[in-house]
Amino acid sequence: MSVTFGFYNSKEGDRRYDAIQMSSIFDGIIQDGILQHVGTAMVVKESEAMIINVGVGRAWFNHTWTLNDALLPLVVPQSEILLNRYDAVVLEVDSREAVRANDIKIIKGTPASNPTKPTMVKTNDRWQYPLAYIYVGAGVTSIRQANITNCVGTSECPFVTAPLDKVEIDDLITQWQDQWKEFYEKQTTDMEETNKFWKEQWSTWFLAQTEEIQSAYLTWEAQWNLWYSEHTADMEATSTYWKEQWSTWFLAQTEEIQSAYLTWEAQWNLWYSEHTADMEATSTYWKEKWEAWFNEYTSINTAEMADWKQKSETEFRDWFEQLQALLDGNTAASLAKKLLELQEQVDILNQFSSNLENEYTVYQKLYDNGYRTYGDVLDSSDASITDSNLDTVIGRTYSSDLLRDSNGDVIEGRAIFVIK
Repeated sequence: MSVTFGFYNSKEGDRRYDAIQMSSIFDGIIQDGILQHVGTAMVVKESEAMIINVGVGRAWFNHTWTLNDALLPLVVPQSEILLNRYDAVVLEVDSREAVRANDIKIIKGTPASNPTKPTMVKTNDRWQYPLAYIYVGAGVTSIRQANITNCVGTSECPFVTAPLDKVEIDDLITQWQDQWKEFYEKQTTDMEETNKFWKEQWSTWFLAQTEEIQSAYLTWEAQWNLWYSEHTADMEATSTYWKEQWSTWFLAQTEEIQSAYLTWEAQWNLWYSEHTADMEATSTYWKEKWEAWFNEYTSINTAEMADWKQKSETEFRDWFEQLQALLDGNTAASLAKKLLELQEQVDILNQFSSNLENEYTVYQKLYDNGYRTYGDVLDSSDASITDSNLDTVIGRTYSSDLLRDSNGDVIEGRAIFVIK
């Protein structure tokens, strides 16, 4: 078909037109592209995490129109662990019989260490126009605006500015980039010169301040050293003075204490020697007194007891001889009686002897040499001691001054009667 036309009313179905023919009325009036004056011309912007938003806008591509009347959020596929990639936000026109629809979606790119942008589909029945390219770095969890490169207005996805014309801003973008580069380089040079100027100013000021501080420090250091030296000498002299004062006082006190100690030691030794000798002399004197008295008392009592024993034995033998001379056969009973009486007397005598040995200890106060007196001999209970005839035993005592110890207490002697 070389010539087509339209539109005429159909008569019995002889004039039928399809969607392409209906849309062809705009051919030559509206060029393919994004309408610049509608909404935000489908510009792509960051949202949150891995979500981006496609702005409001209208497009005309391949005899079809597409309207996005609200922000369209799209989720960018999860990033790779090790590799980077580019994804594309596309407006797709699909006229295939099974689809017959337009859509805005994300085409995932191929991961690589040096990734490239996805290739757009361009066939007889399906076309893709990039609204933006998104750089997805390895391991990222969010998309920033710096990762988004908008293509609206470029040759890949141009603006439509008037019903009969369209505009491409590739040259403008290049110009703007060059102007920005020129501005940036100029500002960078200016800032570097300014930075260099202020560095020099700072260095000059810092060196001046450093020299001033160093000079002040050296001055203070010299002043401190001078003060320290002066006061150190003064303090050392003061310390030496007080050390000498203390040493002098300590030596004086030590000598005084030593002298007093030696004096007290000499006094004590003298007192101890005098009293020791006195006490030893007193002890020796009283020991001699006691031994003399004891020996005399023991000798006297021992001799008297021996005399009494000898006398008793003699009397017994005389009595026994007389008894033998008088004894005859008729007197057996009388003899037995006498023997019993004699046995009783012997028992009494033995008991008396035992009592003298075990119980009858005579306690007497000791006197020095004087005249003798005779008195009853008392036991430890102050009771009179009797002999076998129940006669009171008379003892001799000395009636003179009492013997006393070093404390002034009366010395008592003890005499024990022993029958041998």
